[in-house]
Amino acid sequence: MEVLPAEFAEIVVEYNPLKLAVVQQMINIQQEKGYQKGWVYHQLKDLPELNLSLSDWQEVARRLEYKPGWAWHKWQEMQERYGLDSA
Repeated sequence: MEVLPAEFAEIVVEYNPLKLAVVQQMINIQQEKGYQKGWVYHQLKDLPELNLSLSDWQEVARRLEYKPGWAWHKWQEMQERYGLDSA
């Protein structure tokens, strides 16, 4: 069997820096107050108007040192809960 060279597109994860500034403020509060990391998610789920994309959630997961799968699950929860249509 012959293996042919293939082209791979680079996957670029783009998040919204303005939305992530809000998230970072929450992370800062969480750290200053000594709250659990889950506190940040509970704050975010009460802000559907922020409408975080999957890429945004992936960056949240990275900043909170969660596994990437966490971002997918939280994004899905928000889609189901609020009927959001972000990508």
